[in-house]
Amino acid sequence: MKKDIRTRLSAKSKKDRFAHSQSASYMVEMVVVPFVLLFALALPIMDLVTTTTRVTFLFAIARDAAFYAAKAKSFNIDISAKEQSAKNIASRIANMEAAGFTGIIIDSIETSILTTDINTKQTTSQKVQLAAAPNSDQYIYQIEVTLTGRVRPLLLFSNKFFGSIPGLSEWISVTVRSKEYCEYPQGLVL
Repeated sequence: MKKDIRTRLSAKSKKDRFAHSQSASYMVEMVVVPFVLLFALALPIMDLVTTTTRVTFLFAIARDAAFYAAKAKSFNIDISAKEQSAKNIASRIANMEAAGFTGIIIDSIETSILTTDINTKQTTSQKVQLAAAPNSDQYIYQIEVTLTGRVRPLLLFSNKFFGSIPGLSEWISVTVRSKEYCEYPQGLVL
């Protein structure tokens, strides 16, 4: 009888110890799993979404700059204070719109004339005004704005641990282009 009681007690204590170890591991899992989900999944996804959104804003800035520059009546020289050149309009619009967003820096703005031959479909690009009067019967003229800038991810980690990795420990360099048909081709010689 004594042996039977000891067997039951020892079996009960083993069962209690097993139940106690299961609840302790459950508690550890409940603390570790949210941190793993947060740092391994949520933060990288938030970083990716933030960076993608800022690059999209940079595309929109380039599109707006090209849109307004294509309406200019001259390419390189301001006609008056109200009628600026395509280069100055593109620069002004790009800088003004980029100032409205955090995490976007524009490093350079290039405005070019794209000339496409209607017959051969060959396109040439130049950053200076046309040397001769435009020939709208032979060519199609477009204004292209190229923005080179940097976008900041949501979180920047230390360079000490990760080194220099764009998107993780430093800003991401991006170049975007947009083009629009020129509304006043005759002004491309100015």
